Amino acid sequence: MGLLSKLFGSDEAAQNAIDKVRALFETTDDGSGTESSAPQESSGYYGRRMPDEPNQFNFGGTYTEYFESILREEFWQFTFSTEPVREGTGTVLTLFENGRKMLVIELMSERCSSKKLRSECQAEGTPYLRFYYDHPGWWNVRRYVVGRIRSALHFI
Repeated sequence: MGLLSKLFGSDEAAQNAIDKVRALFETTDDGSGTESSAPQESSGYYGRRMPDEPNQFNFGGTYTEYFESILREEFWQFTFSTEPVREGTGTVLTLFENGRKMLVIELMSERCSSKKLRSECQAEGTPYLRFYYDHPGWWNVRRYVVGRIRSALHFI
């Protein structure tokens, strides 16, 4: 892979990047005389083709801005802070209500295996969620993100 493996750190990571790009451009002939994207593999939360609903990749901003917009629009009753992860592989969003920490959301790369923040939250009894921003086929569809956050907040 040469240059690509230098950019992505390994031949495997370079091949994963190539596969992601290839999946975006795959087309099939559905018999109607027009080409369409490759078929969806699941219900919209996961699959090779981008779902036709709001998600992190059609948002028009960074993944952090996407999640912040969901918090502002759907969970307006909470305040939140945004902090970069120490290792530089993601972002932590913390929701507060009247100064009380209600939920910690970690946005991280699938390549990161850190469990430190999750362990800290568990030890202090704070609900914790993790979303990967770069896992192939995981679109972080808005209704999925909102549903997970609502579920986590209902356990409080």
